[in-house]
Amino acid sequence: MKKPIITMRATQRKLILATVAMVVVAAGCAGPPRDACDMAGTPGTVCGFENPEDIELLGKSGVVLVSNLRLGDPVPGGGFLSAMTTAGATGDDQQARPWKVWPREDGSAPAADNNSAILGSPDCPGPPDPDAFNPHGISSTSSGELALLYVAAHVVEGSGREAIEIFAVVGSGLETKLSWLGCIPTPDAIQANDLAVSANGTVYASNYQPDNSPMHAIKASLLGTDTGGIIAWKPGTGWSEIEGTSSKLANGVALSKDGKVLYYTETISRSLHRKPLDGSPSVWVDIPGMPDNLSWTERGTLLVASHTSGPRFMACASGRLPCRSPWIVQELDPTTMALRTLAEHDGGRLGAVTVATPVGDKILLGSVFDDRIGVLSD
Repeated sequence: MKKPIITMRATQRKLILATVAMVVVAAGCAGPPRDACDMAGTPGTVCGFENPEDIELLGKSGVVLVSNLRLGDPVPGGGFLSAMTTAGATGDDQQARPWKVWPREDGSAPAADNNSAILGSPDCPGPPDPDAFNPHGISSTSSGELALLYVAAHVVEGSGREAIEIFAVVGSGLETKLSWLGCIPTPDAIQANDLAVSANGTVYASNYQPDNSPMHAIKASLLGTDTGGIIAWKPGTGWSEIEGTSSKLANGVALSKDGKVLYYTETISRSLHRKPLDGSPSVWVDIPGMPDNLSWTERGTLLVASHTSGPRFMACASGRLPCRSPWIVQELDPTTMALRTLAEHDGGRLGAVTVATPVGDKILLGSVFDDRIGVLSD
């Protein structure tokens, strides 16, 4: 017998109120301000960022690129992409500082002036408004001699757009800059979280949720509601859904080197999936936390960063800062799907770690609610 709709709605309201209560209790754990950045502790910390959510190594350019969401800043303006030399980001050069690459330090937001170089969808209306640019997941690739960065960008507090923005990487080292080339609006303005790009230009993105309402995460957590899956965009074809990937907050995305196997995390279900794109059965593994982004290592394994306290993470998202949400970083063997733990932390020095990106013998950690990145010895 089906329950009356009014009873189901009352139950949902009670569950939501209980979640809010847990967040309020956890919010009381915020504590004193952080110390200045230093490399003496574990993890080491490097300052100069604003909500660094994702980190991408550009080995040939000698830099890392960082998406800065710039959440809750009282000063008007959107987020930005920044660069830092690998020596600076790993703490080996403690005099180095990050710099903005789009929009740039002088406020300019260069766009391609060569129409033949523009990539993306013909439906793209033009460059994003730099004052409403909200970058999230990032992924680098190349097209011939052209180095590219693909960025999942969002609407935040009514400004910006839901699209995959495409940039050319210009220069190297301290001269590294970005120039906008094109965009791919997401279908129905859904909120993409992370992405990976194949050699033929296909973009695989996680359909995190229909929009940026926190209700989707609450319903996924408490009611088991799916919020989306993995979607793919192909030049000349457009967007389509990858069958069998419906998820409760699909998050990190990675693609095998040969482009035949997709890996993605499902945050609420605490799982990491291996999805062959030829239709073969998927395999998944449990994660001891709420997994976020994925990064490949030079040895062909995947690093996954996960949050180990939902209430503490939600307290940070609700504005209780500095964020001290605990986290864990693990390494996945993509063949056996075996996991091993590389680091686990209470969030005291760096909270809510969203990505673990290998750079030489170090691992860089993004922290979505912080003003710094972390550095671990591999």
